Amino acid sequence: MQPIISRRQIEIRFILILSVVTLLVIATAFTFLYRTALNDQRTALVELAQSQARLMEAVAKFNAFFQSSAVEGAARAATLSQITESHRRYSGFGETGEVVLAERRDDKIVFLLPTRKQDFAIPPPVSIEGELGGPLRLALSGQSGVVEALDFEGAAVLAAYEYLPFLEMGLVVKMDRSEILAPFFIAGAASGGLALILVLIGTLMNVRMVRPLIVQIEQRTLEATLLHQASEMASSVDSVDDALKQVVDMVCELTGWPVGHVYRVSPGEPAELVPTTIWFLKDPDAYREFKEVTERTSFRVGEGLPGRILESGEPAWVTDIQEDPNFPRSKLAANFGVQTALGFPVKLRGETLAVLEFFTDRRQPEDQSLLGTARNLSEQLGRVLERKRMEEDLRVARDEADEANSAKSDFLARMSHV
Repeated sequence: MQPIISRRQIEIRFILILSVVTLLVIATAFTFLYRTALNDQRTALVELAQSQARLMEAVAKFNAFFQSSAVEGAARAATLSQITESHRRYSGFGETGEVVLAERRDDKIVFLLPTRKQDFAIPPPVSIEGELGGPLRLALSGQSGVVEALDFEGAAVLAAYEYLPFLEMGLVVKMDRSEILAPFFIAGAASGGLALILVLIGTLMNVRMVRPLIVQIEQRTLEATLLHQASEMASSVDSVDDALKQVVDMVCELTGWPVGHVYRVSPGEPAELVPTTIWFLKDPDAYREFKEVTERTSFRVGEGLPGRILESGEPAWVTDIQEDPNFPRSKLAANFGVQTALGFPVKLRGETLAVLEFFTDRRQPEDQSLLGTARNLSEQLGRVLERKRMEEDLRVARDEADEANSAKSDFLARMSHV
């Protein structure tokens, strides 16, 4: 039999679900925004690379046209000089964005413009087959496009690349990926704080609005389960003690309370409550001392928790047994491992037959809903025992009738032979 899930577990699960849903929504939104921003940045870099490439080629063709009779290579040198001068005045875009121009010489990529990361000096050549020459290698192979790769300094970048066929050069416009992600990290931290606030607000709303509903559902579920199982118990028990044992086990397992015990009312006057060996102990070792003290302790009417219940005929609650002035067992040991107690009577034909007591190791304030459930269970158990007693009386009467009929038959048989 599995215990009913507690309201604390429900609230913890609610908080976890709220947190997960909030994080999933934020993560989904950020993924969408990041992809959108990345695509926009790709488009911007491609457009910038294409415009720069077309402008450089136009300058190169202009110089070639007007310096066609000059020294060989003069037009190309003039073009490169003009591009370099313009590049010095244009430091780049953003914090890491820049334009890189290079050409291939044998198996090397030779840079033609100074870069920001090199303090505006021209970087040393790199191998065209190396991992760090990715975007420029693509450009110098006659391709154009955009790629996420490592640049010549090993930084992860988003780079648009273009080939300049007239100049036989490769152009790359790039930006560090970390710069693209930076706004999302900042926004992510802010959204994480906002999500935490939303979870706290949701938790407070749960405490104020949802918890009362949970308590009602929990109470009704517990009560319905206990009453249903108690009503079905009549057909499965052979004696009153069996019924009491099943009820003790059932209450402890469904409520999660670790200790349950039965006191029986002894016959005779004055009435006295004596301990029984009917127990539920979730951890026998932890509650051994409490069990030993209880099995040595009897109560008169009004004495202790069982005596109070016997006197009033109603369920009773003790919030802290160590602080309760009418809990004699607390004086016999410093710490039993239990704190809060609940008990209720079992009545048969209007007379209290037994008192069931239950204990938890946590201090719990008086729970009127649980007391109400105990009262209803007490009445239901009384009806079950009444029905069981009636069945037993009927069985005895039937056996006596059968014996009488048998004796009558024997008598008539003997008389017929006289």
